[in-house]
Amino acid sequence: MRSSYQTKKSKLFFSSLSKPKLLTLGFVVLIILISFPLVRNIRQRREASLEIQKLQAEIGRVEGQNKDLNNLIGYLQSEQFAEEQARLNLNLKKPGEKVLVIKELGNTASSTSGEGDDSGLSNWRRWLNYFLKK
Repeated sequence: MRSSYQTKKSKLFFSSLSKPKLLTLGFVVLIILISFPLVRNIRQRREASLEIQKLQAEIGRVEGQNKDLNNLIGYLQSEQFAEEQARLNLNLKKPGEKVLVIKELGNTASSTSGEGDDSGLSNWRRWLNYFLKK
């Protein structure tokens, strides 16, 4: 009895598969079930790709900063920088070099020369007045 029940059940199953509407519905359900993991995988790949692009841009920016810092270190370790700092901060000069120091005239010196007070003028205007005075 059992075998006849199983054969009826299997015939019923195969006969229902032969119906085009049920077969189409089964394929649609199967495609939907397969597409969920596929869509999730595509989304994860796209997010990973965007993250990679961001990190590559960050790498480029950091490499540029690293290059600039290496150039700065090279300049700070150069003889030119040491000489410049010695001139500015320590008031040193090279052998045989003559240094010219220009002192600003105070109010007493300008009043004795008979000219007006230049202290309110900008530096370039004072130079212009100095070179153009007769």
